[in-house]
Amino acid sequence: MIPVSVVPSAITAVLKFGRVAVDAYEQHARDQNILIPHSPGGSKKLEMQALRIFTGTHEDEVTPPGGLLAPHWDFNKNRWKDNSESRAAILARAEEVLSEQGEKFLDPGRSEVGDYIALKQWGENEGPLPPMARVGLAMVDVLSAFVAAHPETVGLGQNSARFATALARNISSLLPEYEKAEPLSAEEWARVDFTDQVILIALRAGLNASRETVDVYIKEEHLQQLVLDVTKPLVDTFSSDMFSDYDWRKVRDGLLDPMIQAAVSTIAAHQMAFLGQDFDPNQAVGAVTQTLFKEISAAENGLLSMMGEKGAIRLYRAGLNLVSQRPDLFIEGTANADKLGQALIHSAANALRSSDPVWRADFKDLGRELLILSVETIDVNKALIFSPDDPWEELAGKLFSEIVKGIQQGIKGSLERPPHHLLVVAMRTFLEQAALWPEMITGSKVRGDVQKIVAAMAAAMAKDEKFLLTTDDWPDIVAITVYEASRNPGRLFKIDTSDPLDELGAKILSGILAAAYDAYKVLDEDKHKFLLFGETLKNAIITALQHSAGNAKAALTNLAALETLVKNLNQVVAERPDELGAAEWQAFFRRFVTVAIDTGNVDSFSVDQLNRIINEGLRP
Repeated sequence: MIPVSVVPSAITAVLKFGRVAVDAYEQHARDQNILIPHSPGGSKKLEMQALRIFTGTHEDEVTPPGGLLAPHWDFNKNRWKDNSESRAAILARAEEVLSEQGEKFLDPGRSEVGDYIALKQWGENEGPLPPMARVGLAMVDVLSAFVAAHPETVGLGQNSARFATALARNISSLLPEYEKAEPLSAEEWARVDFTDQVILIALRAGLNASRETVDVYIKEEHLQQLVLDVTKPLVDTFSSDMFSDYDWRKVRDGLLDPMIQAAVSTIAAHQMAFLGQDFDPNQAVGAVTQTLFKEISAAENGLLSMMGEKGAIRLYRAGLNLVSQRPDLFIEGTANADKLGQALIHSAANALRSSDPVWRADFKDLGRELLILSVETIDVNKALIFSPDDPWEELAGKLFSEIVKGIQQGIKGSLERPPHHLLVVAMRTFLEQAALWPEMITGSKVRGDVQKIVAAMAAAMAKDEKFLLTTDDWPDIVAITVYEASRNPGRLFKIDTSDPLDELGAKILSGILAAAYDAYKVLDEDKHKFLLFGETLKNAIITALQHSAGNAKAALTNLAALETLVKNLNQVVAERPDELGAAEWQAFFRRFVTVAIDTGNVDSFSVDQLNRIINEGLRP
C-alpha cells in the first residue's frame, strides 16, 4: 500500500515549484518504490496488446455465441465496445493471458495514462500499477494543473495540500481490495475506473472550495471524515448496483463537484457546530448524502427528474445547514443521527413526489423552491418545540404539503395565477415567521390555520392582476398576518371552518384589494390620480388586519363598512389631487378604520363628510 507520506510530500513540491517539481517527485517516487507515468503515448501500447490477443490466438473468446467476452466486443470496429465495463472486462482477461505467458502487462485502468518509466516496482511481484498508486499519481497531476491555473493558492498556507492529504488517507476505504495474489476481476476494475474519478472530482472540488474557505482546515481528521461521508455513499451505491440502468456516472460527473463544495463551504461557515467536541455531525452528513443518492435513483419520479441538478444540490445544502445550525436535533447518538438525517431528505422528497402532478409539471420550479424553503425553515427556526414522541424530521414534508394545498385552494377558480416569484417571496416570509411561533408548528404537527393563511395570500395575489402590490410589499403583509394570527389564534383564521377564503383575514385582504380595483377602473384615463397601490395599499391592509385581530366579531360584521371607507377615500383623493396625496389618504384611513370595523357607521366617513372635514381646514 502506498505510504501516506508520499502524496503530501509530492503535493508540497508541486505547490511550491510547479512543473519543475514533477522531476523532483519522480526521484522521490523512485525512493518510495513506485512506478509513474512520464509522457503521452502508453495507452496505444496498452490497447495494441489487448487487440493482438483477441484478434489472434484468443479470438474465440470474443466470438458469439459461445465466447464469454462476446457481449463486450464490437465486430464492426474489431475492438471492445465503447464503454468502461467492456473495456475493463477485455483488459482484465488480457492481463490473465499475458500473466500466463510470462509477459508484463501495462496499466489496464485508464486510457489517459501515458508511457511508463520503469523506476522501481511497488512490490516484488510484477504487474499493473496498483489502484492506490494510480490514484495517488493522478492526484498529483490534478494538483499540478490546479496550481498552474490558480497560482495564488501556493500562498494559502498549504491548505490545498492539506485537503489532498486528508483525501489520500482515505483512498484505501473507497477502492477495492487490490493487495492480493489473483488479478482484479472485471467488476473490480470497473469500480476502480469509477472510484478514481470520484476521488479526483472530490479533490478538484475541495481545492476550488479551499480558495474561498481557507479557514476550514482546522482539524484535518474532521476533513477526512467529511470527504468519506460525501464520496463513499456514491461509490457504495454504484458498487452494489453495478449493472443498473441508472447512470451513476452522470451523477458522479454532474453532482459530486458542487456537493463537495457545498459541504466544505458549510463547514467553513459553521466551524463551531462542526468542530465542537460534544457532537460529531459527520454521521448525519453521511446519512443525508446517502439518502440523497437513493432519492436520485428512485425508480419513479427520482429527485433529479423532479428538481433538476441545481435543485438537488440546494436541497442537499439545506440539509447540511440544518446539521450545522441545529446540531441539537441530532445529538441523541450516532444511530439516531443516521436515522434523522435519512428521514429528513426522504420525507421531503416524498412530499414532492406524492403531491398533485401539477406541482411536477406546470409548477415544477415553484414546487422545488417551496420544498427547499420548507427544509430551510427548520434551519432558521430557534424557538420550534420538538417533542421526543413526535418525529420532527417529517416536518419539512408536512410544511410543504400544507403550503401546496393552501396555494391550490387560494387560486382555485381564479382566471389568473400568481407569478411564481411573488409566491416564493411570500412563502419564504410566511415560513420564517411561522417558525418563530412554536404553537403554530410543533414537532411534525402543523396547525390548521397554516394552510388557511397560505390560501388567503394566494387568493389575494391571484386577484392582484395589475400588480398593485410588489415583492417589496407582500413580505410585510405576510409577516403581520402570521404575527396577528399567532398572537390571536382563532380570530383572523379559525381552525373549524371549511373554506379558507371565508375566513376574516382572507376577506379583509380580498375586500381592500377589490375596493382598490374598483377605484382603478373608475378613473379610466386619469390613472395618475390613483394612489392606492404599493406602500399605501400595503399599510392599509396591515392596519386593517391589526385592528380586526383585536375585534374579530365586529370586523366580520362590518366588512362592508371597511370597503366603503376605502372607496370613499379613493373618490375624495381622486377629486382633489392638488390637495391630497398618499400621506393624507393613509392618515384619513387610520382615523376612520376603527370606526368602520367597530361600529360600521359609514355616515361618519361619507364622501360629503370627508369633504366637509377638508373644507373646514381640518386634517385627519
